[in-house]
Amino acid sequence: MQSEKYCYTDLQQIANGAFGIVSRAVQRDILNQKPIQTVAIKQVSYKEQTDRNPIGADPDLEIQQMQNCTNQNVIRLLDSFADENYTYIIMQYHPVSLQNIMFPQLPLRVVQTIMHQVFCGINAINSRHTAHRDIKPSNIMISRTGVLQIADFGQATSDFEQTNNCGTRIYRAPESLLSAKFNEKVDVFSAGLIVFELVAGRPLFTASSEIELITQQNAILGPFEGVLALEQSADWPKILLESGWEKGEKLREILQNVSDDSDFKELILGCLDCDSETRWTAEMCMDSNFCAKRGQGSLIQRFLYYQDANSVNGRILGGVD
Repeated sequence: MQSEKYCYTDLQQIANGAFGIVSRAVQRDILNQKPIQTVAIKQVSYKEQTDRNPIGADPDLEIQQMQNCTNQNVIRLLDSFADENYTYIIMQYHPVSLQNIMFPQLPLRVVQTIMHQVFCGINAINSRHTAHRDIKPSNIMISRTGVLQIADFGQATSDFEQTNNCGTRIYRAPESLLSAKFNEKVDVFSAGLIVFELVAGRPLFTASSEIELITQQNAILGPFEGVLALEQSADWPKILLESGWEKGEKLREILQNVSDDSDFKELILGCLDCDSETRWTAEMCMDSNFCAKRGQGSLIQRFLYYQDANSVNGRILGGVD
């Protein structure tokens, strides 16, 4: 497998999802075959709607989104090429994701350090009038030096008029579930759910269907009634939701039992506002009192080693470029 400048050898499949196959490989100089670095290769069926590309996503647009967003907290595009059937997207390789360190009761300063980087990455994406639309722990990679990077731009869009039926269920915003008018703040909502999960040691929502999740969100974050963007959704008449309580009242009760930290509660309430018009931006989250208490990236690295120096994470991080 090769592009104009590089060849790729020693491929090993590491992920197999709805939008393609991801493999680990060695990038080599095409002339002398000298190894350069270990990379991740995402293989996507080209444009047409198939089992490997269920929504007909255009990998060329994914490449363009990555090229347009250069930030230390966003995964870097290294190369790309295509053949008759597939497009190959070459990226930085990090074997550890945030999903791997979702331990119960993470130290608050570690969470603050993690989330500041995540919000920095989201802000870099959102500031280009783009929504990633699939922010989740497994799409947030961690380097051996403790730098977090947002990966997988397969569902990213700058077209807020298109369908918003994207993302992983439990991290989706209400406007996404209801196919309502949306903006880049769907990413902030997803990130807010990650903050909660890191601190609480459990997801806020555990629904097994979209209807169940809408009901849970309405009960905890709502009521949705009165949120114009949601009420104007074509799906609004299809659901019957309870109302009659103050907005976010039940979420405040839950937060009180999770942490006494007022800055944590303020951030969650800002991120999980069911009205995207008043929801916080990624920049506001970056500059929040919660993230202001962060440590350096090395804190994350030290924490990983401290958890278990002989664990898979520890061994892998020791050998990542």
